[in-house]
Amino acid sequence: MGVLDAYRRPPVEVARDFLVNTDEVARKEDAKERRLVYEEDTEELLRQKIGKWFNDPTVIAKTRKFAGLGASQSLYRRIVNERARHVYSIPPVRTIDPEAEQETFSRVAVEVELNETMNALCHELVNHNDVVTYTRYIPRLRRIKIDILTPDMVTIIPDPDDVTTPLAYLYQRKTYNTITHTWEMWQVFWDDTFTFLLDARGNITPFPGEKEAMRRHLMPEMPLLLVRRWKPSGQMWNRTQGKALMAANYLTSLMRILSARLLKAQGFNTAVISGDIHGFPKEQVLDEEGALIAPEGTQVTMLQLQTNADHYTKFGESVATEAAANHGISRGRLNQTGAQDSDDTG
Repeated sequence: MGVLDAYRRPPVEVARDFLVNTDEVARKEDAKERRLVYEEDTEELLRQKIGKWFNDPTVIAKTRKFAGLGASQSLYRRIVNERARHVYSIPPVRTIDPEAEQETFSRVAVEVELNETMNALCHELVNHNDVVTYTRYIPRLRRIKIDILTPDMVTIIPDPDDVTTPLAYLYQRKTYNTITHTWEMWQVFWDDTFTFLLDARGNITPFPGEKEAMRRHLMPEMPLLLVRRWKPSGQMWNRTQGKALMAANYLTSLMRILSARLLKAQGFNTAVISGDIHGFPKEQVLDEEGALIAPEGTQVTMLQLQTNADHYTKFGESVATEAAANHGISRGRLNQTGAQDSDDTG
């Protein structure tokens, strides 16, 4: 049963409604944030977070300068990889029935890089909780490919009678617009009957080389599959599991930012001037290799501020250790101090 039968509305209208739904847009933004954190592309995210964590504009401006340094380590990626590494640490033995097709299956598995793809899928599952795979044949390259689509790249239209079951998929496809001569993000629709393409403005348009905008694909199954690492209960996506680890990652990043800012602020001595202040030459540069020029009767004292950043670093280490423990990873395993027991459940 496709979207047309289930919703009693044209699939194009239903697809457009889901794409602009407020909750769906917010869900995709959350999923994109997780993807960026896992990919260690966090500098701009940290700059945005600093604007929320602090109120004073001056403090925000000064702290944002260190956003890139806050991404010097990724607790989130480390723990996700540690949790996901076990399943394919030893390549699996794959068999198929009937046995006569084993050689053909093994050749297909090599062509689609099945072990490598499924290993990457396991990592993305720990990261996102839900991942969609898209299996396609590329005629020009004459080979099969399995794409891993993260939740920020996919919108799922649920069955109206069972909201945990996908009825149709819309996935992003980067397409070159020959009219505007720019790359745009278009949407490809699939249900069990139809497939069509929506451009960046939501207009249905024919696939390259075809005339009809909407066509029956005549395939027994959709080439897209939703993979979950949790049992669904009344919702399509799991948006909450892993949020605590995200918060721990941001907290450790903030501690590194505050440590770097403190150490920089205390990296130079501060000059205290008394006496003929008005006669003191302006715009002099204070550094460790230069001297200050002062009028007669002026006293210049160097104030040495030496506050270490232990309170930041120790708190950051405590957060990292507790976050790892929550996922069955010992402190020794996290810091690689030696062979340590950990939860190796795959």
